[in-house]
Amino acid sequence: MSAKGIKLLPQSLNEAIDALEADKVICDGLGQDLAHEFIRLKRMEWTEYSRHVSDWESARYLEFF
Repeated sequence: MSAKGIKLLPQSLNEAIDALEADKVICDGLGQDLAHEFIRLKRMEWTEYSRHVSDWESARYLEFF
């Protein structure tokens, strides 16, 4: 796929935010104010998600303690 210039889609919200932030065409299309605010809110969402401990993580890792 990479030989044809096809790249993988972002694998996380964090990667997607980084890609959006780097995409001048999309940010200009949204308008800089809206793009910056959207990116700011999505970074906050990613931080909140990253701090969350899922039921799967609890079940898998708490047995070791």
